Amino acid sequence: MKSNKFSGKRLLVLGSNVGATDIVEYVRSHGAITMVADYLPPEKSAAKQVADEHFLISTSDLEGLIKLVEDQKIDAVLSGISDFNVQNALLLSEGCKLPFYCTKAQWDLISRKDQFRDLCQRCGVPSPETYYVGEKIPDDLVPDFPYPVVVKPVDASLSMGVFICHSEEEIRDAEPKALAESS
Repeated sequence: MKSNKFSGKRLLVLGSNVGATDIVEYVRSHGAITMVADYLPPEKSAAKQVADEHFLISTSDLEGLIKLVEDQKIDAVLSGISDFNVQNALLLSEGCKLPFYCTKAQWDLISRKDQFRDLCQRCGVPSPETYYVGEKIPDDLVPDFPYPVVVKPVDASLSMGVFICHSEEEIRDAEPKALAESS
């Protein structure tokens, strides 16, 4: 028998990505009232199909989501495993003074590649070697790279701006593309 540990709680899930349906099903089975918001119509969202309510509001529309949280008296906001939606759930929770499972500083530690790599090194966790962090790789450094190398922005997600390079020419081609994906 399932518990009612979330009985009466109102949970908003941002997005219909991987994990969202599992979250909705789990908290519903424990008594929560579930809502899903994103830009997808219900017929294209498994999470919306199993939620108690759903809303056609983009997860990037923080102003619209704040109004939804206030109007629906939401108790907590979550998302599946989308970096974009986790970040927006964090910002929305902070803006509405709702609890969230990590702070902005904690999120940055795992979402920014440079900070995550530093954390791994401090904790003795093996991680790929970093040869350079910055906007332009110095010319004298490139010939010494052990190919292949990965060129990528430290702050992008979804594998955006990631390039596997086998030569100096490929690195020079990848640099501006990776920087274009950086925020």
